[in-house]
Amino acid sequence: MRKILPYLFICVFALIATDAFAQKHVQDARLANHYFQQGEFEKALTIYQKIYKRDPNGAYTNYVKCLTGLERYSDAEKLIKKHMKKRPNVPKLTVDLGVLYEEMGDRERAEKQYEKAIKMLKPNMQTVNALAKNFINMQEYDYAIETYHTGRRLLNGSYPFHFELAE
Repeated sequence: MRKILPYLFICVFALIATDAFAQKHVQDARLANHYFQQGEFEKALTIYQKIYKRDPNGAYTNYVKCLTGLERYSDAEKLIKKHMKKRPNVPKLTVDLGVLYEEMGDRERAEKQYEKAIKMLKPNMQTVNALAKNFINMQEYDYAIETYHTGRRLLNGSYPFHFELAE
């Protein structure tokens, strides 16, 4: 029993420390989201930068939005491209770059990115749906339709996306 007691103590201490760390992370995320929703991008950005170091994928979207809200376009572009290098086959990241270009007022470059994202699609129904819904949320309905048509072709007609196109 005496041999087990130190290990038990270490386990309990580790659980308490982990819980405290998780609570701090949740508090940071809530505060950052609060500032973000209030349009206080500078305050939110500071917190998202800390969160991003711990959880790059979890903080990515709002981090980019804060940068664009502050018109720090080159920083946002670097961040998006960094994610694109790590995950080159994710069409959403290409769309994110297009959205940034759109925000910068360069519709032509944005459209090139949207087309590139559609060309990146693989024969996977979930990926097709996710990209199309991304375009729908952006009110880029023509690109959503093109995504569904491309998905239909890639899936060899096994899922024709009739319901999605009807919406």
